[in-house]
Amino acid sequence: MKRMGFLLPLVMGASLLLSACGAAPAPNSAGSVPIATEQIAVDADLAISRAFDALELATSAVDVLIAVKVVKPGTPVALTIANGLETTKTWLNIARSAQKLSLGPNYLFAMQKAAAALAQANAGVVSLTGGSH
Repeated sequence: MKRMGFLLPLVMGASLLLSACGAAPAPNSAGSVPIATEQIAVDADLAISRAFDALELATSAVDVLIAVKVVKPGTPVALTIANGLETTKTWLNIARSAQKLSLGPNYLFAMQKAAAALAQANAGVVSLTGGSH
């Protein structure tokens, strides 16, 4: 569908941005991370903020698709997209809580789950074009 072609990069870009937000340095052989804990906290805060920005961007793009009647509420595709966006929000909130409690592994797990959920919403949008991008 040509009229929605400009929105696909927005939703796909949001998915890509969110998938990059969960990155963290790997522990060394002693099991510790070779950078300051304060820096990790700042990086995690920034990652969560950017992830919520990505979710907002994707949600806005989907709202436009609904407004121009490309996505019809209640259809299987619309439900897939809505479920993906809502699940993304849930996992981002879990990630934020885990980060505030200094639960690094839980934070990373939640960010990975959020990225997967946004990818699910993205797949729903891409399915509207009848192909893959």
